[in-house]
Amino acid sequence: MQTKALGDITWLEHGLRETSQGMCRDVLRWLLALPGLQVPGDSAAPGERRIPAQERTIHTLFGDIPVVRNYYHRPAAGHGRFPLDEALGLIDGYTPGVAALLGRCAAEQPFQCAAASFHAYTGLRVEARQFPRLAERLGPLVEDFLRAAQPSAEPLPPRVYVATDGTGAPLRHVELQGRKGRQADGSAQTHEVKVGALFTQHPVVGEKPWRDLDSTTYVATTQRAEAFGQMMRTEFCRRFAGTAEVVFLV
Repeated sequence: MQTKALGDITWLEHGLRETSQGMCRDVLRWLLALPGLQVPGDSAAPGERRIPAQERTIHTLFGDIPVVRNYYHRPAAGHGRFPLDEALGLIDGYTPGVAALLGRCAAEQPFQCAAASFHAYTGLRVEARQFPRLAERLGPLVEDFLRAAQPSAEPLPPRVYVATDGTGAPLRHVELQGRKGRQADGSAQTHEVKVGALFTQHPVVGEKPWRDLDSTTYVATTQRAEAFGQMMRTEFCRRFAGTAEVVFLV
């Protein structure tokens, strides 16, 4: 009797992942199409006109899912709303779970590489040109979150490091108009971008200091030093108010 030796099962792993994603996709599609599904805000407010059965494809961690939902148009304002999109927290059609992964990949790599990494990690394909578009949408949301200064749930570390720096970034001429610079005529070719980093450390006696993994958050702006300083203070207080030891790196 001949037996088959165990070999590379990558093909099997990818096949099982694709199958399981398909099953989960079917379940999610079924849930979103349930009769009588309660969607917050899914009724016309004064001055709105209901337009039913508007189709859309949403991008989930399990793949693309078609949905049908109601649209409420506000003629006086010239725009409207999709309650289902708002309830699901969609960002350009992406669920928050997908948007978070796309944002992480985009923050760590060039967009073309980020698209390849995202496909390798999830089995899903997103065109590279979608990454800068999503980054433009996520940036203001992140800034609003930081400005709200919601207290962090992480435990206070024994030591926090704060570092700041700045560099001149070349911009288009229209964005540099009226800005003083170092050119002979007083014009500017660059604009200073200020960047700050806050990270933690748990000292171990007898060992060199090492930054805690994934503990860094960054603050960046083209605004003046006073505004930048307030942004740094806000982020510090959000995460580390009451920390025993603070080290400012210069």
